[in-house]
Amino acid sequence: MDIERIDCIEVLNALQSDWLGLYERDVNATPFQRPEWLLPWWDAFGSGEIFSFAVRVRGKLVALAPMFLHPWNGRRQVTFLGNGVSDHLDFLADSEYADAAVPAILDGIASERSRWDLCDLQDLSGTSRLLRTQAPEDVTHARRTQYICSSISLPPAWERYRNSLPHGLRRNLRRYREQLDRLGDVTFESARDAGELFDALVELHRARWETKDDTGMLGSTALVRFHKEAAMRLAEAGMVRLHAMRLNGRIVAVVYLLRHRDRAYSYLGGFDPALSRYSPGALALEFALRQCISAGVRIFDFLRGEESYKSHWGARQDPSYRLLLWHEQAPAELIEAA
Repeated sequence: MDIERIDCIEVLNALQSDWLGLYERDVNATPFQRPEWLLPWWDAFGSGEIFSFAVRVRGKLVALAPMFLHPWNGRRQVTFLGNGVSDHLDFLADSEYADAAVPAILDGIASERSRWDLCDLQDLSGTSRLLRTQAPEDVTHARRTQYICSSISLPPAWERYRNSLPHGLRRNLRRYREQLDRLGDVTFESARDAGELFDALVELHRARWETKDDTGMLGSTALVRFHKEAAMRLAEAGMVRLHAMRLNGRIVAVVYLLRHRDRAYSYLGGFDPALSRYSPGALALEFALRQCISAGVRIFDFLRGEESYKSHWGARQDPSYRLLLWHEQAPAELIEAA
């Protein structure tokens, strides 16, 4: 087993073919760990230097930890690529070699500890191997809960799922649809590209959050550029789903999902705030869920956030975690947490 530290983006770019093969062999992988997501993130937000590790067995890539090293809050910090805009991050590892490869990467990080003060690995799911792996003896570690995430276990039939929803939600959805029907022609559609529906999503998301004097998740040119580029690349891989509602031909609500295996990740939504009394976002979400069930999706992941509406759709809550490593003085926030 050979471990290599990668210190430039060109090497990560050159790894894309092997990276994608590894991605398919990792049973816990999510779209947020693909090169189509992480490389555009670096182009838009990257700072400091690449600080990644690759593990090979007889030349075959069996694990990859895409990270970078940057100054943060007065410290030299190691962080995952994709930090901040990704809800699930982790090392990628071939299940056949993961038990040896994950500790090898942690050892590699520890061996470079003269270059960093804190390694903060965020957005780990409860199934992450990092949470079960013993940290190297020459560094101190702490595991902390981070966010509340929510997901729905979907049955194979739409009617079965719909009948499981609270009576009040079903009644409201029916009433909203009837009211919109009186305003004009209501239609629904889906797309697998980052075209018209994605552009409408950007405008609707911004408009919705402007009513709250906030910018939402698309508050800068860099964020829009990143999301557009990532969506275009992921669409080429067949992983993008956009579900929309139109009123009299105009797009008034969009739900943006990423798909992998039997799981859909509900990443972003937007609706016309002028129609908020009719809950167009909820109607678009209902349509998206129906399409997901029809396509064989069994887990609908709402990602991070404790919004109450998620529980109305039958979502259960699970925390995400962060793993922190340091080797000298404990970071103040850890002392406070203890």
